[in-house]
Amino acid sequence: MAARPAGASKALLSLGLLLVYASLVAFRPLVWRGSWSFDPYDVFHWAGIIGAALFALSIVVGVDALRVRLSAGWARVHCPLGVLAFMFAAVHARTKATVFLPVHYSSLYILALMGLLAVSGAGLRFVKNPRHARWWELFHDPVSAALKIALLHHVLVKLAVI
Repeated sequence: MAARPAGASKALLSLGLLLVYASLVAFRPLVWRGSWSFDPYDVFHWAGIIGAALFALSIVVGVDALRVRLSAGWARVHCPLGVLAFMFAAVHARTKATVFLPVHYSSLYILALMGLLAVSGAGLRFVKNPRHARWWELFHDPVSAALKIALLHHVLVKLAVI
């Protein structure tokens, strides 16, 4: 049986991912931006909101206490929610794929983290060889932690809080 990834490895990987994100947003000062506007007919922002809600629901389903209550069924809910959240995030980020400006780098990085999270989750779910599954596990938890913090920052910036 292969050993599980060490907590220090996961912590260092999370920190490294967050440092990359911080370097992408370092040119933005943290100041109150004022009011924000919301266009209820903007389908792409609704896709982002739906993706964020699905991601939050996936996080809730992945909480250990709820996992126990759902028994083996938690993965049947958690994994599709993560993949759907990534798909909605990709629709939300549709304009950033054609124009690469420094202001979009952090958003594209968040999308890449979501993609890596979905791929590593699928690897954990479907790879049955314990030796290979430990590599997916090494990535899944740190990417999830870094994504949560980066996504929180992204939402706060878009809501004009910072």
